Amino acid sequence: MVRFEGPLAGDSGAALVHALGRVTAELHADDMRSFLPGATPNTRTEEQRAADAFFILAKRVDEALTGQA
Repeated sequence: MVRFEGPLAGDSGAALVHALGRVTAELHADDMRSFLPGATPNTRTEEQRAADAFFILAKRVDEALTGQA
């Protein structure tokens, strides 16, 4: 795992925090659905979910900038 620390200021910091929050919420919803009957439960931790969200967001930004999906 990697840990980043530092101040996030201004509109760009707020946008990053908002985007990470949205992706994290998507992953949390997916994790909760994994506990429905017939599904395989996903037991990732909050820290794992946050790390996954960061990499998913980076991939989405890259795809948006390069036009590749």
